[in-house]
Amino acid sequence: MSEGIGLFIKPWVKKFVASVALNGVPIRYPRISAVTGNWEFFDPIGNVYVDSGERAQGEAPEFRVENNTLQIKFPSDSDWVDLYEFSGGNAVQTEMGDGITVTNALGGWRNGDNIDPADNVFDVLRRLFNPVVPPTYTQPVLSLAGVTPYEREIGENIAPGLDPLWTQNDAGVLTQYRLSRGGTVIYTGTATATVIDGVFQLTANVTYQAAADYGQGPVKSDSDSNPHPEGRIPAGTRTSNPVTYTPQRKAFYGVLTSEARPETSDEIRSLSGELLNPVNGSAMTVQVPAGAWGACFAYPATLRTPQSIISQASGLDVKTGTPETAVSVEGANGYLPIVYRVFIIMGNIPYGGSGDSYILTI
Repeated sequence: MSEGIGLFIKPWVKKFVASVALNGVPIRYPRISAVTGNWEFFDPIGNVYVDSGERAQGEAPEFRVENNTLQIKFPSDSDWVDLYEFSGGNAVQTEMGDGITVTNALGGWRNGDNIDPADNVFDVLRRLFNPVVPPTYTQPVLSLAGVTPYEREIGENIAPGLDPLWTQNDAGVLTQYRLSRGGTVIYTGTATATVIDGVFQLTANVTYQAAADYGQGPVKSDSDSNPHPEGRIPAGTRTSNPVTYTPQRKAFYGVLTSEARPETSDEIRSLSGELLNPVNGSAMTVQVPAGAWGACFAYPATLRTPQSIISQASGLDVKTGTPETAVSVEGANGYLPIVYRVFIIMGNIPYGGSGDSYILTI
């Protein structure tokens, strides 16, 4: 085999040596132009390289000259295929000359594709090194946001504003927008809009959700600027995420500034500290300063008894010595009361010194 025959061409190769000579004319393999990055094929008639206009991408196949014929072998196939026949020093472009079934996807060729003997070599190379890229179609997106927080005290009066965000992407234009509360449509329009619901008392979960109807999207083009309708977005409806307002009970806790013990709903609710939606494991801290009478903790009786009530001054758990009482405590705006566990830590006189701090863990 002559020098250079069977050379495996890669994009970073800059030069090629003469491989064979036919009728005194040097024959060289195709190369990649260092200027344009395109494939260049050698013309033995003019003894020059000619730019094919095909951009080289990725690894190239092998080339060789056998029996006065320039041949190519794809990485996915073990057979050599004729590209050019040399006769009397003249190079003539030929058809592929042999069929190939692709068994190793490469470039624009996929497993199972057939390259016919009559296929034009430049068409084969174009698909190999510069495959057509189909367009990407992106679905529309509809999201919904409400006035936060979504968890509120049970019985609270709210009038939430619901704000949609519509991104059309590759769909058609929006034709109708709807907002529902609990499955019932409360607003309809031809465009998205922020909707403020009427005031109501929150006593159970309330869920809002939006929907948008849209037309068929346009056809996009592939990388060769040809229409490519496959994947086009059809007309349809997009539904948003749900926005749910949830009512929760509160825990109440705080410093007792007098020797009076909280015994009513209003007295419990007037404590300075509160915790929305207490659960088993929640902790509340009351700092009792000098001159105050003690601390009070109250939370729904549906939760367990305290795991501990720790005095920070002594480091002791005073849970055993702290009696529990039961008080019916309302929700916001006088909503239906439920039974609360109430724990009061109080001495016979106001606290002296630096006071104390208590941590109750449910």
